[in-house]
Amino acid sequence: MSELQGHLKAMGGSSEEFVFVTLGKLASSYALRCIPFAGMTLLALRAVLSQVGSGRVRRAVCGVLEHWLKGVKTYFRSWDKCPFPRIGEAQFCEHVYPLYCYVVQNWLGCEEEEDKQAVLRAVAAMIGVLLHEEQHREYAWDQLVLYQDTFWATKVRQCTGPGVAMG
Repeated sequence: MSELQGHLKAMGGSSEEFVFVTLGKLASSYALRCIPFAGMTLLALRAVLSQVGSGRVRRAVCGVLEHWLKGVKTYFRSWDKCPFPRIGEAQFCEHVYPLYCYVVQNWLGCEEEEDKQAVLRAVAAMIGVLLHEEQHREYAWDQLVLYQDTFWATKVRQCTGPGVAMG
C-alpha cells in the first residue's frame, strides 16, 4: 500500500493508470483492512486531481474514488468488525469534501459519455460518505440539486443508448 502511495506522490499527475487501478482493486477486495490507509490515499489523490489530463486516467481516478468510498461506507456499516481503532465519519468527510468539490466543479461537465459516467459514479460514492456527516450534508444535497439535470441526462442516455436523442 505504501509503495502505491509513493507512486502517487513521486509521479504527481503523471501517475500510471495501473497505480490507480491497483488502488481501486485493493479497496474493493480488502475494504476493512485498507481503512488505516484511506485518509492518506484520499489525500494523495487530492494532490493529483488537478494534474489529470486524459480521459483514461480520469476514469481510473474516478474508479479509485468510487471503490475507496464504497469501502469507507462498508466500514461505517461494520466498523466493529475492523481490527483497527475506530475512525469517525467526520474525519473521513474532511478528506472527501475537497475531492468532491474539485470533481463536481471541474469534471462533472466533461464531454465524453464514458468519462461522465465514471465521474457520476465517483460523485455518488462521495455523496454517500458526505451524507454521514451533518456539516457536509447540506452542501452535498445542494450540489446534487444543482446538477440534477446532468445526472438525469446521463442516466437517460445509459438506459436508451448514446445514439438516441432526448427531448
